[in-house]
Amino acid sequence: MTERFKNYNINMADYRWIYDLRKDWWFCPVVSLTEDELTEQVGQLGGFMPTVGLSAILFFKKYSKPVNIIGFDCFESGMHNLNEAWDKSGNHATEKERIILGLLAQREDIVWNV
Repeated sequence: MTERFKNYNINMADYRWIYDLRKDWWFCPVVSLTEDELTEQVGQLGGFMPTVGLSAILFFKKYSKPVNIIGFDCFESGMHNLNEAWDKSGNHATEKERIILGLLAQREDIVWNV
């Protein structure tokens, strides 16, 4: 964790090093956020670390048009990774849904299909 993240006064870790360490292992191209991009995303979530899914949505919203979001239901289904039970604990699903709905209101080129 860098000094910049200490401003949020939360217990979070910077996981970007894992992607860099395993970059030759992944079967497809992997995006690893810069520290500035990760700091921006944490700020958008009010200091919470984004999940991989939300981080991807925020990344593609910034760099791609159009964006089609498929299967991302903010854990309303109670499922994670298609087949794992999930109780939403620690995932700030309500805040994430607020962010996604805000993005949808701002941009016509973002489509959310749950």
